[in-house]
Amino acid sequence: MTPEELEEIWIALEHEGRTEAGWHVRKLRLNSTHQLMAGRRAPSGTVGVLYEVASSAVPGGTAWPDGKGFNTSIETISPGRGGKIRIALELTNPQYRDLFGALCLDIVSVITEASDVSTGVSAFVRRLQAWQRFMQLHSSGGLSQEQLRGIFSEISFLETTLLPALGPGAAVECWQGRGGLQDFLRENVACEVKSSTSAHDPTVMISRLDQLDERPFDHLFLAFVPLRNDQRNGISLPDLVNRVREKLASDVTARSRLDEQLTASGYHDAQATRYETPKFICGDTKLYRVADDFPRLSEAIVAPGITSAKYGLRLSACEEYEISNDEFLGLFTGCGENGNA
Repeated sequence: MTPEELEEIWIALEHEGRTEAGWHVRKLRLNSTHQLMAGRRAPSGTVGVLYEVASSAVPGGTAWPDGKGFNTSIETISPGRGGKIRIALELTNPQYRDLFGALCLDIVSVITEASDVSTGVSAFVRRLQAWQRFMQLHSSGGLSQEQLRGIFSEISFLETTLLPALGPGAAVECWQGRGGLQDFLRENVACEVKSSTSAHDPTVMISRLDQLDERPFDHLFLAFVPLRNDQRNGISLPDLVNRVREKLASDVTARSRLDEQLTASGYHDAQATRYETPKFICGDTKLYRVADDFPRLSEAIVAPGITSAKYGLRLSACEEYEISNDEFLGLFTGCGENGNA
């Protein structure tokens, strides 16, 4: 099903002209046992997607995410222990209707991949939480160039460094996206990824005092992914994302988590055409161990009273802390120094 097909169903429901209060629905024709419907609510005229499930499939205390442009509500169809409920995902702001269609189909996709209703409900909530963060970041202009380069460099690092060493599931599980202070975390070892398009003595921006504070971790690393703009021979962010998805094709869970983290970071295929440029060629990743007198600011170093800081770090000042890829992987995967697996 495409966003256009879903929109056609909503328009058809509108043309029916039914005025009885409540949801008027059409079952989505999917190769799935899940009960999913497109709906239009009267008298408000708002549209949405509905998921009918057994009440027992929903854990007590489930928090249903709301976001800019949408909300989630629960309606009882039949009460009691063996009852049935309807989870309604509803558009609340017409200006987001096009994006809402993409949101709904994304939710429908992860539900239909679920093996049972309980798993479907969990997938619904997780993906909606990612969309909640996406909408918080959403602007009419899409991702900024800085945000785009950040996601590009993180996905590139995931593809070239972690996937070969850890495999799809473990590698993708490490990626924290916008939900973490550092970009990658495995047990108690962290790695922050930075990039730059500067060809000479690059400087990277550190956004917080605790971003390069190694004290909470067994090990902390800084990875630098050099990028070069090349519209002829480079690769765009959507093409890079699709290439990594192909490498995750055998692991549905890993691919689903990747898509959730991309959405939470502000990227979704519905806006992919915006990001067909710029195109980048990645240079060799440089890896640094943050320890001892590595140049950085932290709460332990700055004067009392300073609670936040953003600063530039010139990488040429970090050369003595550079390590090899093998050294990094030995420590990050737990098979190196002080971490025999």
